[in-house]
Amino acid sequence: MMLAMEPRLKAAALWIPGLYLETVAPEVDGINFAPRVKAATLVLSGRYDYNFPDEPSSQPFFTRLGTPAQHKRRVLYDTGHNLPRNEAVKETLDWFDRYFGVVR
Repeated sequence: MMLAMEPRLKAAALWIPGLYLETVAPEVDGINFAPRVKAATLVLSGRYDYNFPDEPSSQPFFTRLGTPAQHKRRVLYDTGHNLPRNEAVKETLDWFDRYFGVVR
């Protein structure tokens, strides 16, 4: 996960992330990288996501992020493995405006 390894990244918006439920090699397992993420992070997830289900995958991913609580936010939509585009784009742009300033 580049976000965990690149200190120049100051803010991020992750659409539909989560931990894999099947066994994967440790060098690609998100559980080993999430605590190293320090950048301000917005996580957008679908409550009924079939790839990254909320309780066993998406929520634990968010909880394990190493970002301080005041610099991370999770938005949960009543969708599957997709997001309502207009709402997700607005959330993302508002997040980046907060950390990088409003584009003029």
